[in-house]
Amino acid sequence: MLLPCLRNLAQTDTHEACPWEYSPNAFSTTNPNAYKTWRKQPNTEHLFYSGFVGQAPTIRVSENNPPLEIRALVADYDAAVSDEDLQSGIERAEKYYTPSIVHRTPLSGGVRLIWLLERPLLLPNYDVAKRFLKVAAKYLHAKALLPGLDEQAFENANLYYDVGHTWMEVGGAPIPWVEACGWLVKVSEKAKWTGDAIPMEVLAAEVQDRFPGRWQGEFSEGARGCRFWDPTADNPTAAIVRPTGMQCFTGLDPFVPWSSIF
Repeated sequence: MLLPCLRNLAQTDTHEACPWEYSPNAFSTTNPNAYKTWRKQPNTEHLFYSGFVGQAPTIRVSENNPPLEIRALVADYDAAVSDEDLQSGIERAEKYYTPSIVHRTPLSGGVRLIWLLERPLLLPNYDVAKRFLKVAAKYLHAKALLPGLDEQAFENANLYYDVGHTWMEVGGAPIPWVEACGWLVKVSEKAKWTGDAIPMEVLAAEVQDRFPGRWQGEFSEGARGCRFWDPTADNPTAAIVRPTGMQCFTGLDPFVPWSSIF
């Protein structure tokens, strides 16, 4: 699984890499402020990674480039964690979802737990992304595994993490895509959907007229079916009817407005 990475925090262009294969040559200092300054220098050659890909995939995620897909969940623990405490935390995680990889953070003595996803999960908008991360933290029981969880960092899709050091594969299987989709469906029910809403009876008639036989069952808000407008789509549960368009779990677009379909 490749993750979007930056060479320094002044950079906007991303490249894909495996952070756990990177050989760090970090700035040698015990001064946190000096280290933070070094990370932001445009000539710094280091590695900062994210579990999110933006709508413009080669540009870092930001308010102007919202997340399009998620590939990994990262829990950052700011407290000093001993090797024994880390092992105990991993054993506790085995009751829920064992992390795929862990690594040490620079200077603080903290750690990061990383859960890879079986395959990228499409995110239709920022509101859904934030709701998903909040729920994911609960399903992972991230707060109970180790002391010092940075909850704001966990829920921040814009954040890029320092590669740190001492990477270790824990052996946790990637989170199944079907389960991650289930979390996403749950939080999407209360999400904010921007765009133009059209009466469902009008939409249902148009679907039947333009795409006969492509939708099974009642066409109503919250109903789940195939991406009926795509002749190559055959997954019967790959899309959900929302007020202003279709939320999609397969294909290239996580959300397709009515204006694009009709």
